[in-house]
Amino acid sequence: MRVGYARVSTIEQNLEPQLEALKGCDRIYKEKKSGKGVKRPELDNCLADLRTGDTLTITRIDRLGRSTVDLVNIIQQLKIQGVG
Repeated sequence: MRVGYARVSTIEQNLEPQLEALKGCDRIYKEKKSGKGVKRPELDNCLADLRTGDTLTITRIDRLGRSTVDLVNIIQQLKIQGVG
């Protein structure tokens, strides 16, 4: 399954360009939350729902992680799960 994740930092920002780029995904998780210091419930749901063999698709690397350390941790988790 190809799973997409889209995030913008504020309510005023538009998710549509990301959603358009993720059109081919079987499922898309989306949220309007700052990546800094705030829980991202849709990202948590997305990561929890991914299974071995799934592929996570994002439009930009900064949409996934808050910092380099956060990003590395998420990627390591995906690798352990067998997610592309």
